[in-house]
Amino acid sequence: LDPTKGKMYWAEGGASEIRRADLNGNNIETLLSGDIGYPQGLALDVREGKMYWAEGTYTHKIQRADLNGDNVETLIAEQNNPLGLALDLGARKMYWTDAYAGLIRRSDLTGQNIETLVTGLSLPEGIALDLMAGKMYWADSVADKIQRADLNGNNIEDLVTTGVTFTTGIALELFTGKLYWADRDSDKIQRAGLDGLNVK
Repeated sequence: LDPTKGKMYWAEGGASEIRRADLNGNNIETLLSGDIGYPQGLALDVREGKMYWAEGTYTHKIQRADLNGDNVETLIAEQNNPLGLALDLGARKMYWTDAYAGLIRRSDLTGQNIETLVTGLSLPEGIALDLMAGKMYWADSVADKIQRADLNGNNIEDLVTTGVTFTTGIALELFTGKLYWADRDSDKIQRAGLDGLNVK
């Protein structure tokens, strides 16, 4: 979301499009289409006027563009299957899940200084950051669990391990201390505390 401009942005993977609209759904615009593959993991840097996305099906790239779709740049190429993407704008870092490689990585926002933070995962998809607590959260859709670790990849914890099947998107609502995720197999959106307790 870009609340200051009253806009929401989304990626339509099957249509190979990135789109935006007003927060009430009006004024839909197609910003990018065609040769961007199956875009996922969309994230915004509103202050710098940039959007970032991951594409792990056809192009295997992480790219960015202006918020109106101009000036597309390839930041990272030849990844296995980048899916989830999250930004730490204060530290000028981006984090992503490399799903088929079972990795979580980060780099500068320019794509430089790539680090591998977590290895040995089954199929990590969504990722979200709690920067105040110094934590990253991710969903492993084959291991059927939601996990978290320090931002450097240390201290991995299993948070939710039951009733989770093929989890994809993940989001944090830090003000109320909630973790939300989409469960593809059960056709549910669920939530829990940031500690993984009180699943609903």
